Amino acid sequence: MSDFTMDYFLAQLRQYLEKNKAELEADPLGAYAVAPSKPANGADPGVIFLLRQTNTQALNPRQRTASLVHPFSLVYIKNDGTIRYGCASIRQGLELFEKTAARQTEPIMRLCDWFDCETKNGKQMQRYDELLKKVAAYIRQAHNDAQFSALKPGGGREFILPKASESPNDVNDFELVTWLIIASKN
Repeated sequence: MSDFTMDYFLAQLRQYLEKNKAELEADPLGAYAVAPSKPANGADPGVIFLLRQTNTQALNPRQRTASLVHPFSLVYIKNDGTIRYGCASIRQGLELFEKTAARQTEPIMRLCDWFDCETKNGKQMQRYDELLKKVAAYIRQAHNDAQFSALKPGGGREFILPKASESPNDVNDFELVTWLIIASKN
């Protein structure tokens, strides 16, 4: 866990919240941005999704989940459906987000125009819906793997399984907090 220090990101988040609290509170869930891909930084075309699992209560410390920031999950999926950074790679996902979009305060209009054209102004979102479904399926499998691992010998005697109703089953068990489209159009 010493390698998973979030202090840097928490400090940046606190500063940003102080300066932009009213604006953030006014933003709706599902707000998104479009940024250019930067393969040199590992930012291949895809999407970074931040989801919140809605069918769960506060986590009991004796339960195990796939996400280190449960009930939230940050997942970077490439356009080909490959999960690059998953539930256990929060730091890498945040670093990629920062490398891709940090210090960009204004929309990149050519990317916004490209996205609007690709999605017919948001009316044809099938490609992104499919990526989101793959992310939800990935989170479900990662959750199941975490539960199974805890049941194995050495998994801990104090472990308790979450209620079946509080396990992620499909995309309907999540709300989209925000997402970053990493576009191949530069």
